[in-house]
Amino acid sequence: MAVRGNIVGIDSPEALERALRSAYYLADEGLATATYLALALGKPLLLEGSPGVGKTEAAKAVAAVLARRLIRLQCYEGIDASAALYEWNYPRQMLAIRQAGDQTIDIYGEPFLIERPMLAALRSPKLPQNVPKPLNVDDAVGTTGFELGNRGLTQRRRQRRLV
Repeated sequence: MAVRGNIVGIDSPEALERALRSAYYLADEGLATATYLALALGKPLLLEGSPGVGKTEAAKAVAAVLARRLIRLQCYEGIDASAALYEWNYPRQMLAIRQAGDQTIDIYGEPFLIERPMLAALRSPKLPQNVPKPLNVDDAVGTTGFELGNRGLTQRRRQRRLV
C-alpha cells in the first residue's frame, strides 16, 4: 500500500487541521487524523452523522485545502443516468435542425451537450503523479464518504446505499 509522504504541503494530521481551520472548518483531532490517513493512503473516508452536522462542509473544506474543484451530484430515489452523466439539449437541437434547412448538421456534437456532474468529473484534467488525486464524496443517509479518484472533485449524495 503506497503512502504519500506529503499532501499539498500537509505532512501531518495537525497540519491538515490547521489547513481546514484556514478554510473555515473546525475539525477535531479524530476527524483531522482520519481525513489525513484517508488522503495519505488513497482510501475512502466515511463520515456519519445527522443532517446538518457538517459532512458536506467537510468535503468543501478538504476541496479548498487541496485546491480542487468540488463537483456535487445530489442522488435521490429514482435518479437516472441522464441526471448524473449528461443530457442532450433538445430545444437547441430542434432549433439547429430548423436553421440548417437542407444542410446536414451533427446534432450530437459538443454544442448540444449538457454536462452533468459525472461527465464534468471525467473531463477534469488529469493531475501529475506527485499531486494528490481529486476527491469523490458519497452521502448515504447521514454518511459522507471521501474517496480519492482520478479527475475532478465530485460529491455524490445517495439515499439508503453505502458505497
